[in-house]
Amino acid sequence: MDYSIHVLTDISQIEPFKAEMGERKFYDYGIRIYKYFANMEPGDKFDVTKRVAKKNVDKFIKIACLYWNEFPGHIQFNDTFTQITKL
Repeated sequence: MDYSIHVLTDISQIEPFKAEMGERKFYDYGIRIYKYFANMEPGDKFDVTKRVAKKNVDKFIKIACLYWNEFPGHIQFNDTFTQITKL
């Protein structure tokens, strides 16, 4: 499995999710993801393939990329973007 095709390359890629979900629900979803990453302990791993529904993978990876960009050095993706490790 390789989820690297879902990597956020432009902030405009977030807009369809806001339109689909509504801005409030989108931000609530994003905040839950940010809080989860913030509360992980160093060395903890998050397996995207096991914990994220396939229908949400694109949205999840893009939001995780936002977190990754806003808080450099906090999380790391593996090469296939299927696992996230707290640094």
